[in-house]
Amino acid sequence: MRVIADEAGIALSTLQHVFRTREELFGAVVEELLRGHGHPPVPLRASDQRFADWLAETLQELWPHLVRQNTESQLGRLEVTLYAVRTGLSRELVRWQHERVRVWKEKTAVPAGWHFRLPVEQVARLVMAVLDGLLLQYLTEPDPERLAADLRQAAYAVAAVAEAPA
Repeated sequence: MRVIADEAGIALSTLQHVFRTREELFGAVVEELLRGHGHPPVPLRASDQRFADWLAETLQELWPHLVRQNTESQLGRLEVTLYAVRTGLSRELVRWQHERVRVWKEKTAVPAGWHFRLPVEQVARLVMAVLDGLLLQYLTEPDPERLAADLRQAAYAVAAVAEAPA
């Protein structure tokens, strides 16, 4: 906390007045980083749209929002996430993920009437894991053409595992 106060040019007591613990401070940092990452679910094109097609379109539409910041900003988000996991401060990240899953389930999956072999929450976690992995690949080697193909194939792979047969 002292280092942060020094870098901010404020007294430690001022920082501690606002954030009593490092956990509170970290929670505020995470909230700020996640603000703007909440993209509303993409609406269905048609009432009978298949999950696989919807997911492929959604990932293509969502991707520019994920990478709209510069590389340093994305790396900063990754560092904060890793720090949260290493230090046991991931509560805000978990809360944010649960909220995103809830919104997707209520606003898209349930109204669409999709049937899954897996719990809806697990399908959403798989999609988030795929996006995290693709983001790491993109940060390592930003290739938009390869990424577009990978997003499409990842959507169909998740759907193949998740969708219940008609």
